[in-house]
Amino acid sequence: MLIDIYGLIVKCETQPPELAAELTRPFKYFYRNHGAPDIVLRVHKAEPPHETLPALDAEFSTDPEVVYKDNDQTIIDYPGMRAAIIVNRQRSAYTLYGMDRTFLQENFFRLMMSLLENHCDIQGMLAVRALAVSLNNTAILITLPPDAEEPAFQYPALPAKRLRLISNALPLVNPKGHVIPAPVHLGFRDEAAVQSIPPQFIVRYDTPTSSRRGHITWDYWQKRLETRSLEHSIVVLASRRLSGEPVLNRCSRSKAAGYLMRDAVLRVGRNQSLAVGHHNWAWNQLHRMYTVFKRFRPAAKLIRSSEFYRLYLSRDDEKNTACIKPIFDGLV
Repeated sequence: MLIDIYGLIVKCETQPPELAAELTRPFKYFYRNHGAPDIVLRVHKAEPPHETLPALDAEFSTDPEVVYKDNDQTIIDYPGMRAAIIVNRQRSAYTLYGMDRTFLQENFFRLMMSLLENHCDIQGMLAVRALAVSLNNTAILITLPPDAEEPAFQYPALPAKRLRLISNALPLVNPKGHVIPAPVHLGFRDEAAVQSIPPQFIVRYDTPTSSRRGHITWDYWQKRLETRSLEHSIVVLASRRLSGEPVLNRCSRSKAAGYLMRDAVLRVGRNQSLAVGHHNWAWNQLHRMYTVFKRFRPAAKLIRSSEFYRLYLSRDDEKNTACIKPIFDGLV
């Protein structure tokens, strides 16, 4: 099975074979029948072959992961979970092992998103962690705080009849500064947020590494997907507040540039342990400087063509939803 996301061609192989459809379902929009893969991603519903792996010392750990490296491969081990991810850098091959289907779903998705972010860096595109929808030829991006997995509001409560989905988690900005579609599944935390959605489009799961209750499948949005490149954008820069009511204010371009540089260009506070790179420290620093420069160009063009708001999130998803609705009402 092939997935082609703007030139990133990934071949997915699974054991058992029927697992492939389940894992790749969030990326149905990018299914292809032909192409030469850049990366091979193999998934085995089995315990990792620890007895065949080299005796390596741990490089670092980010609970629950322990990372090992040598000249040819990176091994991300999950002690106690009977799971691991093995990366062969020379062959551009990734192999996931695990007995739990939810673990395989979550980490296949994380790995695909990490590979996509790396591909965007190479191609001069910007990946923004946000929920993105379109309304009346305008892209609306609501950024996610660095620690957030899902939007802190109820998507179905928005004016869904005229909205089109661009991306649930990682909209892309092309070198011209235009927002382009990257639809994958939309996760949810609160059962009340999906009461109006038919059950055949809901996948529920429980995992210790995620706060999500499940996701809304790609099929639900099939007739309401944005397929165009959009030049004009409204960007809502979201952050958390410890207590109090949600607040939405206009934001100047100069202040927005600082927030966007921190969250989308420098990616401060982001866990990027799956974005495995070269093990040489000096090379990594040079590569990071070059990557930041390439991200800055589409970010600067996005800033020039967008309106900005600052959103301070409360702990109440329903109140957060009500707080951002005036933006959508102004476009209807």
